[in-house]
Amino acid sequence: MTKKNEVQLDLVAAKMLKQETEERLAKAREGVKWSKKAILPILGTAFAMAIAEFVGGIIGGFFTLVAGALSILHLVSVITAIRKGGGIGCALKMLFRAGKRTVEMVPFYFIDLFFGYLVFTFGLLLLFAFPIFFYLLMERSAKKDIKLCDSFINCCKVEMATMAE
Repeated sequence: MTKKNEVQLDLVAAKMLKQETEERLAKAREGVKWSKKAILPILGTAFAMAIAEFVGGIIGGFFTLVAGALSILHLVSVITAIRKGGGIGCALKMLFRAGKRTVEMVPFYFIDLFFGYLVFTFGLLLLFAFPIFFYLLMERSAKKDIKLCDSFINCCKVEMATMAE
């Protein structure tokens, strides 16, 4: 295979990767949009539980019911955000990588497994409490990948132009 054919194949592959990354960016933006809607119910739950704790009695019981309803609304909005943002697979891959890196960083055998599990579990709890963090990370990663693809495509075009001369 000639050098020109290799560069053309690289250019096609980079364009396909850029298109896939743009789709991933669109999903991450959709996840951010839906995750913003999941923040208010959890804040309302915390506020209602604080009022129920301080007031007590029948009014406190009412605020406990309000907190329960808001937490159900929060769960539904988090599930919707996860589905619209690319599924739970993306977030679980990110959490698994974080746990794996933690296991690699801690030098002692059983402690590293414990900390890896701890990071994974804490991340999973964070995902269901505030999914916006994961989608902001995914959006940032997709923007970096698009920038990298653009620079590689430009390099391939320059290489093709120099070969034509």
